[in-house]
Amino acid sequence: MSYLDLLIKRAAIKAAEKINEELKARKKYLKKCRNREILYKKKLSLGRRL
Repeated sequence: MSYLDLLIKRAAIKAAEKINEELKARKKYLKKCRNREILYKKKLSLGRRL
């Protein structure tokens, strides 16, 4: 293992971690939006009943 190999390996690991973080954040955001949509629909259906 040369120094260059180690650098490349480290860079690849960091990139993978960053992508992972972004995916997690996106998933969290989508979940939030979906929850908001569900709440909105519930409010609408409640509003129709009243």
